[in-house]
Parts: sequence; structure tokens; C-alpha cells
Amino acid sequence: DFYLRKHRGALDWIRRGIRALCVHNWVNDRQSIDLVKQRWVDHQKAYFEKSAPENHRRLLFQEKCAKYLFAAGLMAAAGLLGFNAFFQKNPALHNTLIIIIGLVPAAGAALRAYAQKRGYDAHAKQYAYMAGLFTRALNALEDHKRDEEKGLEILRELGKAALEENSEWVLLHRERT
Repeated sequence: DFYLRKHRGALDWIRRGIRALCVHNWVNDRQSIDLVKQRWVDHQKAYFEKSAPENHRRLLFQEKCAKYLFAAGLMAAAGLLGFNAFFQKNPALHNTLIIIIGLVPAAGAALRAYAQKRGYDAHAKQYAYMAGLFTRALNALEDHKRDEEKGLEILRELGKAALEENSEWVLLHRERT
């Protein structure tokens, strides 16, 4: 009922899917708690632990490439200024260098915009946070292995946090399209 209420309509399919899952109470007994821990919590923890550094690596790689492209454009401009007499005698080379001066920094800007559009920075931060959250939840579930009520409470709170994270992901990508 509370999942992305302000975005009703386009995202109603998510709300309906969640309601359909709620028809059956999946965490009735200890066996279900263990199953949820194994099939959901462990899986999500592994996913976020893998995805956070991967998104951070992609961001750093694309930012590094963009910096090199900008530097190459500046070096080409400096080369044109420094060796202007030589390039004036070679019009084909001069024109090629002019094209490089314009296109290479533009490619760097496009690469930087692509990284921002993909949300690598936001994903890296969000996924690192979620990896820590799922790790803490697994540890708490282990600490309270015998206390069924506490296990259910941990899973409920983790589920709320997962829904919140998912809604942030949906909104992030909805804004970027």
C-alpha cells in the first residue's frame, strides 16, 4: 500500500505484484525463515557485494577515459598552436587536427554524460549500503536463530528496506530515461 504511492499509475504493476505475494504468509514458521534467509537474504547480499565495486569500477574507468580524451584534445590544440607554421604547410594534417580538437573532448563529455545517465556513482553508493545492511541482517538472524519472533522482525524490517531501495532504483532510472 505504501510502495511509491505518489507514482500511482505507471508503477501500479509493482504494487499489484507485491500484494499477490502477500496472499500467502511466507514467514509462518522456522522453515520458511530459513528458506527466506537462504534464497533471498544470502542472494541479495552476494548481489550487492558484487555490484557495488563493479559500478564503482565502471565509473572510475569512464571518468579516466573522459579525462584522457579531454587531455588529448588540449594537447592537440597546444600542438596546433606550437607548430602552426608546420601545419599550415600541410592542410590535410591541419584539418585532421582541427577535427580531433573538436571531436575528442566531445567524446569525453559524451562518455562522462553516459556514466552519469547510467547512475554508476549512485548505484555504487546504494549497493554498498545495501550489502552492509544484508550482511548485518544475516548476522542478526544467526544471533537470534532460536528466537522466531526476532527473526520475523528482522526479515520484516529488511523487507521494508529492500522495498525502499527498489523504489529509489526505479525512480533513479525513471528520471534518467
